[in-house]
Amino acid sequence: MPKGRYRLFGIVMDLSSGGLAVESPGLKVQPMEKVEYALSIPHAGLRLERIQMAPVSDAILADHTDSEDGVCHRRGFCFGPMSPAQQERLHRILQSYTDVSLLD
Repeated sequence: MPKGRYRLFGIVMDLSSGGLAVESPGLKVQPMEKVEYALSIPHAGLRLERIQMAPVSDAILADHTDSEDGVCHRRGFCFGPMSPAQQERLHRILQSYTDVSLLD
């Protein structure tokens, strides 16, 4: 199990007030208990840090063109308890995410 801080990047494929689904090509690290995550929407300047999420699903997508080895993980997470400030930030992220999704 890795020690210290490390970063894993993925593309948010689905986002709601209850959790999210992330796709990440070539992801080797397994989800662990008691890990804190950050959710960032760079184009909107929004970031939600120190959120707890529990994995609820893990699917392997074979023949994925964005990955060197052709494998991509799609993982589902549910959000843990959040402070009122975190809930407000998540609400703003959801609003931004919804606005951008409507433009696509």
